[in-house]
This record gives sequence, structure tokens and C-alpha cells, in this order.
Amino acid sequence: MTKVERTNPHSHFYLDVKDERGRMSHWRLEGYTVNALYRTGWKKDVSMKIGDTVTVKGWKARDGSNTAHAREVTLASGKKLFFGPPAGTGDGGSAPPVKVP
Repeated sequence: MTKVERTNPHSHFYLDVKDERGRMSHWRLEGYTVNALYRTGWKKDVSMKIGDTVTVKGWKARDGSNTAHAREVTLASGKKLFFGPPAGTGDGGSAPPVKVP
């Protein structure tokens, strides 16, 4: 985790992801509003902090960039929290989910 932006209408967080060859790529992930994150269990500067390692399930942007709609975030502790709505209810549509390591 390199950056967290709690903004409206969408929150974002940024990750550095290393692929199987050891190459680093930078990702931007989008999700719920600040209020929706709070209602689903997120706590500012507690749930997710700079330097944390997380696993994300979501939908990659159609333009092929390293941008995705995040659905579920698994924290290093194993706790899972929703960061965005499910497929078919907004971003993501019927696109198959991808896992961002």
C-alpha cells in the first residue's frame, strides 16, 4: 500500500505490485464513498495503512491501465472488508473479476 485517498464520490488506494518476474507495477483501486466504507467496517488510519500488504479482488479497467474497481480487500490479518459494490451494480458490470496480488 503506497497511498490512501478517502474522498467522495469514490475512495482510492494505491498499490505497488510485483509480478512473477519481479517487475513492479503501480495500481490505483477505486471503491465506495467515505461514509459507505465506515458503514461496512473500515476505520480511518486503522484498517489499512501505508506499507500494509493486502490482497484485492476486483475488476480491471477496460482501457487496460493499472486501474481497477476494488470489491473485496483481504488485510494481512486475514480479515476481509468490502471496498466496493458487487458486479452488476455499477462499476464492473458483467466483466469477470480479476485478482490483484
